[in-house]
Amino acid sequence: MSGVYPNATETQPTLLAVGGGKGGVGKTLVTTSIGIAMAQQGKRVVLIDLDLGGANLHSSLGVRDSRASLNDLFGSAEQLGDLVIETGIEGLGMVSGAHDALNIANLPFQQKEKLVRHLRKVDADYVILDLGAGTTYNTLDFFIAADIGIVTTIPEPTSIENTYCFIKSAFFRLLNAPGQPQDVRQVIQEALLRRHDDALSIRSASDLVREIERIDPVYGRTLKIRLRQLDLRLVLNQVLDTADIQLGRSMEMVTRRYFGLEMPVLGCILHDRSVQRSVRAQRPFMLEYPNSRAAATFEQIARSVMQGEE
Repeated sequence: MSGVYPNATETQPTLLAVGGGKGGVGKTLVTTSIGIAMAQQGKRVVLIDLDLGGANLHSSLGVRDSRASLNDLFGSAEQLGDLVIETGIEGLGMVSGAHDALNIANLPFQQKEKLVRHLRKVDADYVILDLGAGTTYNTLDFFIAADIGIVTTIPEPTSIENTYCFIKSAFFRLLNAPGQPQDVRQVIQEALLRRHDDALSIRSASDLVREIERIDPVYGRTLKIRLRQLDLRLVLNQVLDTADIQLGRSMEMVTRRYFGLEMPVLGCILHDRSVQRSVRAQRPFMLEYPNSRAAATFEQIARSVMQGEE
C-alpha cells in the first residue's frame, strides 16, 4: 500500500465482507458507501473487488485507470498492498478486479488461503470485500473468513428467499470444515436427506448442531465456537415503508430461531432515485448526494461498525 498510506500501524485491519444471495440488491453500493463514510470519519479504508469474474467496483467509484488488478497477486505482485490504487477520496484506496483473468472465478484452495493471509496484512483500519452474488465456494469462503459479514438484501420475496439460502449455505460451508469426524459427517448427510414429516427429523440448523454435540461433545463445542465467530449483520436496501423495516426485524428473529445465529439489523436504506443517477454517472453516491437520507443512514452504519470495534 505504499503510495497510498504510510506504514502507520502493525495491527491487522478489521475485515468486512458484503455479500448476499441475489444480484442487484446493492452490495457494491453498500461497500462503497460504508467505505467512504468510514474514510470521511478519519479511518484508513481499502475496498477489495472480490466479485470474481464480474468486477465493477472501480466503475462505481469513478476510477477508470485500474491496470493493477487482484490477479497480479498470483503473478508479479509480492503484497496485496502493492495493488492498492487511489480513488481520489482521502483515506480510501481500492484493489480492482477489472483486468482479472477469466479463471480467477475458480480460485484453487491454496490461492484463496494466500489471498486471505494478504488481506490480513493490508495497512488499513478496515478492509471491505465486495463479494459476488450467489453461493459459490469462493464467495462463501471469503464471507466466512471476514470479521463481520454484512448480508445485503431488498424487501422482495425472491431476494428474501435467496438471502436465507445464502445464510444456510454459509452455515453448512462452515459446518463442513476440514477435519470433520466421520460420524459427524454422517449425521449431517442423514439430516439433509430426512423428510420434513419424519418424526425424527432435525427441523432446524440449531437442532443439527445440538445433535452433533451429543454425538461428539468435543467437536460439537469446537463447532459452536466457530459459529459464534460468524458475526452477521443485515442491511436492508430500497426500503419503502415501515412494513419493510419490520421485515428486517423478522429476518433477524428467523435467523436466530432456525440457525442459532445473531444477525442484527445494521441499517435500513430508504429507496432513493438518486442512487440510480449516481450509478449512471459513475460517481460515488456518498459524494454526489451527501445530504440525502440514505447517505445519513450509511454514515450511521459506519459509526455503528466502528464503535463496535473500539
